[in-house]
Amino acid sequence: MMTNQIDDNTIVWISSRGILPTGGASYDVSSLCDKFESIEITGLSGGGRRPAGEASPNYSPTLTTFIRNKRDKLEKGKQFDEELKKWLDSDLADNDKKKENIYFCYLLLDPNYLHKPLCFTNFVKSIFYVGKGGKKVDRPLDHLKETKLKMKKDEAHSDKTQKIKYLWEEGLGVVLLPFDLNVKEAEALSRESTIINAITLPNLTNKRNEKFYENHRVWTSDEKELLGCHCLENAFKTLKGKKIVPIRLEDLDKK
Repeated sequence: MMTNQIDDNTIVWISSRGILPTGGASYDVSSLCDKFESIEITGLSGGGRRPAGEASPNYSPTLTTFIRNKRDKLEKGKQFDEELKKWLDSDLADNDKKKENIYFCYLLLDPNYLHKPLCFTNFVKSIFYVGKGGKKVDRPLDHLKETKLKMKKDEAHSDKTQKIKYLWEEGLGVVLLPFDLNVKEAEALSRESTIINAITLPNLTNKRNEKFYENHRVWTSDEKELLGCHCLENAFKTLKGKKIVPIRLEDLDKK
C-alpha cells in the first residue's frame, strides 16, 4: 500500500459520504486522490483543499463524468480511439504527405499540481496548453524560447507566455509532455482538438481549437469529448512512466 499522504480527517470525510468503506479498510492513495478531487471538481464538496481564490475548473460535462467514473468510460473511449485511427488510415491512404507517421501531440504542464501521489485529476489541472508537433521534434521547446525572447525584448505576453513567465519567476519550470507519437497529421490534430473540447478553452492558454477530421460520419460533441478523455488518460500513463523534470529559464541555454 502506498504511503498515506492525505490527512485522516479527509479520509473520514470521504468515508462518511460512502465513497470509501469505513472500518479501516485498505486503499490506494492515488485512487483516493482521484475520488476526493472529483468531489471538488463537480462542486459537491462543502469544504475542500483547493487554494483560496482558485475557481473550480469548468470542464466539459463528459470530462467531469469521466473523472468521477473513469472505469465506466474507458472502454467506450478506446473504441472511439480505434475508430479514429481506422478511418483516418483509410481516408488518407492516397495522400502520401498526410500519410507520414511523423506527428505527435504534446502538453505544457504546471508542476504545481504534479505532486505525490500523482492522480489523474491533478494531472488535468496541470495542463495549460495543448499542441501538435511534427518534423520539428523540439516543437514544445519553441514556446519556452518564445517566452524567453519576449522577456528579453520586454514585449507583451500572450496568456501562454505569461503563464510560462510566471512559473519561471516563481522558481519553478514547465513540464513538457509529448505523447501519441508517430501518428499522421490529421490524427494528431484531431486528438489535439478532442482534448481541448474535453478540458474547454477557458481552462487553457490555447487561442483556438484545431480541426477535427470527420469525413465518414458526424461525431457528436460528447463523442469528441470522450475521445479527448481517452487521449488524456493515455497522456497520464505516459507521464507516470517518466521522470518529471520541469524546464527552467536557465535550462534553455543547455538545450
